Amino acid sequence: MASPVATTPLYEALLLGAVRARAAAREARQPIQVALSQLPALGGAKILSPVLDSLVRFYEAALGRRMTIGSDAAASGDESLLLDLVGCRTTCAEGLECSAAAGAGLDCALCSTRVMLMMSAE
Repeated sequence: MASPVATTPLYEALLLGAVRARAAAREARQPIQVALSQLPALGGAKILSPVLDSLVRFYEAALGRRMTIGSDAAASGDESLLLDLVGCRTTCAEGLECSAAAGAGLDCALCSTRVMLMMSAE
């Protein structure tokens, strides 16, 4: 069953923006959560900053590497898979080959992200 909030274009754009802002901040050696909290798309939902940071950390742990970041024109395969995972269009078992521990951690981060996205939509 797809997540009712995480599959909307608004939240997909928010997630892609957060992933890319996080990557840029990490590359520039800037505080990641500060960069995320400054995203205009978060508006008053700055509490999502640590949630989104954790999501990407667990996702990269499951990937076993840093995410590949897409361009303005197109999402990368890693970004598309993350959107599918958050939107419940695929599962960790279907989309990733990772250890049970990494998969369990990512599953928890995905659930937390979905809950926080739904709460921020209220």
